[in-house]
Amino acid sequence: MNRATLALRYCIVLLAIGVATSASAVEDAAALRGAELLSPLKSNLKQALLAGLEKGPENAITVCKEQAPAIASALSTDGVKVGRTSH
Repeated sequence: MNRATLALRYCIVLLAIGVATSASAVEDAAALRGAELLSPLKSNLKQALLAGLEKGPENAITVCKEQAPAIASALSTDGVKVGRTSH
């Protein structure tokens, strides 16, 4: 194998490592941003639910159905989507 071929292969490997590292960094940043958004999501949902409960359980269900998705949508920014789920 000549030097030019070896150098080309070396560059391809370095490029592949750089792309993989870059993708990992993006995923890590998105996970960190999601964690940062979790606190306001929980706080805002709790506040809305408690306000709904003051008017009765039926209103609390309406809050969960209508306001919760809007709250989550408002906090979903910069490519990070937050939301709620039930188990």
